[in-house]
Amino acid sequence: MQKRCEEADSLLATARTRALDAKREVDNSNHHFISYELEWLELRANEASVAAENAEREWQAARRTNHLAKLAVALGEVERQRRDLEAKRKVLQEKQAELAPLLDKLNAWGACTCHLFERRKFRCRS
Repeated sequence: MQKRCEEADSLLATARTRALDAKREVDNSNHHFISYELEWLELRANEASVAAENAEREWQAARRTNHLAKLAVALGEVERQRRDLEAKRKVLQEKQAELAPLLDKLNAWGACTCHLFERRKFRCRS
């Protein structure tokens, strides 16, 4: 009976040792798995950070492009208005040149008319 108790204790010790070894292996494999997961998560976080930086740069470039497009449209409008004003100025100058002789005649006739009225007025007083 004693021999059986010793055998049972020996088997129990062996089983405990095996169980502890198995537990250690499971713990090690869990630690390795967790370590790999953490490393993978760090890599994904770095990739996400780079992607966010790239997206920010692309957004800034798109914003600048949009701003430049708006400025180009505004510049085009200013240029169109400048050309319109130049054309109107040219038409006005042509009209003034066309009407200048008539204006000179009207000024001369007005002066003559004033002169005649002054003479008649002067005669009426005398």
